[in-house]
Amino acid sequence: MNKNKLIRFLAVVLLLTNIALVCFIFLSRPKPPLGEGPRNIIIERLHFDRNQILKYDKLIFVHRAKIKKKKRKLLK
Repeated sequence: MNKNKLIRFLAVVLLLTNIALVCFIFLSRPKPPLGEGPRNIIIERLHFDRNQILKYDKLIFVHRAKIKKKKRKLLK
């Protein structure tokens, strides 16, 4: 096997290895369970009471509304 064939063979092997690695990384990501999200984690860890949860939900609603407005403006 001459030098050029060896280099081509190694290039193909490395390319196939990289493709396999990328596929493994993207296909093996764990999916977050439904209903679980940062909202619930934050409420649990900070031990929010009912009033704080309501205020936090309002902040989330306002934030999402602002984001939607900015997305619409950006896409026009």
